[in-house]
Amino acid sequence: MLVRHLGLRPYSEVMGKQFTLLRRRALGEAPDTLLLAQHPSVYTRGAASRQKPLHKLPFPLRTVDREGGLFFHGPGQLAGYPVFDLRGRRLSLASYRKSLEGVLIEALAGLGVKAARRKGSAGLWARGRRLVFIGVAAREGISCHGFALNVNCDLGPFRHITPRSGPGWGPARSSSAGSRTAGPSRATTRATPPWSTRRSAPAGGCRRPRHESVGHD
Repeated sequence: MLVRHLGLRPYSEVMGKQFTLLRRRALGEAPDTLLLAQHPSVYTRGAASRQKPLHKLPFPLRTVDREGGLFFHGPGQLAGYPVFDLRGRRLSLASYRKSLEGVLIEALAGLGVKAARRKGSAGLWARGRRLVFIGVAAREGISCHGFALNVNCDLGPFRHITPRSGPGWGPARSSSAGSRTAGPSRATTRATPPWSTRRSAPAGGCRRPRHESVGHD
């Protein structure tokens, strides 16, 4: 499997790369590939979701063909987009999501973070708050979209879309959940080994946002 490090790239650009790769994977012209990136600030919402923002959004909103509702992407957050042949792995979308959660639990443990599933919700929680968001889909048996891990991003933009307050509803970041990593670049080196057998060279590098150590839980 190939891992491609894209660095800080616009969401729409990475989606274009993902779906071009998906078509090539479906034709057998490309290997299973994991795209890793950070995005300039943007909100996304699953096409079937009726969730509405709580306030006027400070950044653009894009509707995408994944599961789930409103979500925020920004610098300091590691976004991963596995483009895998689920047919060859004999995985349904639900079993693939569960497998993805398992790999991320293992990767986070390597960073000193104890993450866990929560019944009825996709993603992972640490210290009672959501740390990893997962929204996946598949086309022609090939996976698309993926996960987002809050490493040391600004959590403020989530206030515009998080519908409840209190334990378990506000997002977390690994820098306040016991992580030993300082930013997405090191998180990447920990997150990729369970998937990868070979890696591509970084494309343009990966910006390191300012480290924030103040917890939100």
